[in-house]
Amino acid sequence: MAPGETPSIENELIPWMVPETPPGAIGLDGIHLKHITNISPGQVNRAPLFDIELTSDQEYSIIVFSEYVTEKERISGTGETRRYVRCILKKGRYKFRIKITAGEAIPAEGELLIDEWTIFFKKPPQEKLDIRAKLTG
Repeated sequence: MAPGETPSIENELIPWMVPETPPGAIGLDGIHLKHITNISPGQVNRAPLFDIELTSDQEYSIIVFSEYVTEKERISGTGETRRYVRCILKKGRYKFRIKITAGEAIPAEGELLIDEWTIFFKKPPQEKLDIRAKLTG
């Protein structure tokens, strides 16, 4: 879903952990879209951006989620399951800029950098995260 030569993803939708799926919000293969949610004042919801998976050669891949789903889902009308992801990145240096908007609310923005084995949360600032700790667990 993203070009392999230049894995740039801009202005794309992301899934919510607790989505609101109105009738007709169906995408590829009959899978319900997960990019719509309803957050009331005082409530929170999470939006997963990516997961880190260890490969067979002990390296990692960054699985960037699409608006469809974070896990495999059953394809309607078949016994088949499928997981639609935005792209899969090899270990390297990447920058994620996130902007979440909602109606007339002030947009929430964030930025994180991935540099080989470390994730740096630049905006808002947080402690860095060692990817190896996630993989070993």
